[in-house]
Amino acid sequence: MTYAQNRILKFVEGSPEDKVSLPLLHTTSAYNFVDISRGEVISPSQCDVFNENLTYLFYGRPAYRTQEAIHRSLKFHWPFCFIIDPKFIDKIRAIYPFDTGAFALGLYKGFFDKKARIEDFRLPGDMTFARKLTGRFYNDAKDYLRGGTEKIENLPLIEFEAQGIQALANFPPSASLSPNSPSRDERSTSIEIQVEHEILIRDACLAIVIPEPWETELIFKDAAERWDMKDKIHTYEIDATSEQNNWVGCLNSIVRGIYKDHGII
Repeated sequence: MTYAQNRILKFVEGSPEDKVSLPLLHTTSAYNFVDISRGEVISPSQCDVFNENLTYLFYGRPAYRTQEAIHRSLKFHWPFCFIIDPKFIDKIRAIYPFDTGAFALGLYKGFFDKKARIEDFRLPGDMTFARKLTGRFYNDAKDYLRGGTEKIENLPLIEFEAQGIQALANFPPSASLSPNSPSRDERSTSIEIQVEHEILIRDACLAIVIPEPWETELIFKDAAERWDMKDKIHTYEIDATSEQNNWVGCLNSIVRGIYKDHGII
């Protein structure tokens, strides 16, 4: 364990724990969904950042960005969102306070020292740490779900990692993270959950949120019936000319409605 990792670990361990426990979300493209629909599980895939087979989940948020913004209207980009009950996640590899892919791309320059490494921010695979992150850096779970906060604390001088995380949480959602970089999306402050095992859809999923045109698609209907998910399907409006921000806004709205229906928030 690096000195920096020990520093952020001790800081988060001593943070207040938010009382709300949010589900975990796996948001993927229509292209990837077709592959998932052929089986019964969400399987880990090769991760270029850690060079391991991992499944990426985000705590509470349907965080998503298309591969190429200029082609976001193409239908293979359309997002599908699996809302997963954490109690069906047997083992969490690690928890991070942000999207590690964005860190690897250098999108957090200016928020952390240039010597900082991804592993400096690794937290144990215990959901308590996700609740402690929202409890420390946000007013509450609803504040976190909105994708930003105005909460500011006077952090100790030596807590460099925590200071950067707080700055990210307070950063305007539409602003660029660094000069000449892509604009921020909600993944940049979404708590990342990494798992190495398969997730059985039938048992683990509380709901699936899909683009409305897919509701009558035979591939999807067959999968939903096989997974026993027909009564747990929610749709959002989308069309080929929609801006990606509109998709994400609709997706967030639907997800928050599901949380209210389940008494989570």
